[in-house]
Amino acid sequence: MAGVSVAVSLKHVLWIGGPPGGGKTMLATRLARRHGLRLYSADTRTWAHRDRALAAGNAAAHRWESLTPVERWEQSTPAEMLEMSLYRERGPMVVDDLRALPASPLVVAEGSTIPLDAVASGIAGPSRIVWLIPTPAFQRAQLAAGGTTGGGRSSICCSPRSSSARCEGRTCR
Repeated sequence: MAGVSVAVSLKHVLWIGGPPGGGKTMLATRLARRHGLRLYSADTRTWAHRDRALAAGNAAAHRWESLTPVERWEQSTPAEMLEMSLYRERGPMVVDDLRALPASPLVVAEGSTIPLDAVASGIAGPSRIVWLIPTPAFQRAQLAAGGTTGGGRSSICCSPRSSSARCEGRTCR
């Protein structure tokens, strides 16, 4: 969209961010159904985003592909897992996806990869974004209800500085 600022081009988006198990999908789905809005769930784009990162030659995405599940989940450090999650790269990909959607109906965009700096960078107005921060007990209950059992490397997705990281099935403790 040449000549149009990011903020102007995304005025049709309502943003819901937060860590896994925070209630983002439930809230966004209810809002979209009740008000006839378009739902964008970043989780549904995980593999498309990974494919884009692979095509762009992203080293972390290539490393993920080269490892076995045991090497990924049991032998990688939390820092390595965080890097391979593409949490930095996926935020801009979400923005690209949302720019490609029509301006009507309004879009409710939800996910852990919603850019943390959306308001500061001008992508989202402060009245169009909410960040859900669940209590640890609520988050554990939500993840357990979804069949996620969690694991030892889970703390990488719970700090406020890394809340956009993907847990890939890990429970935050």
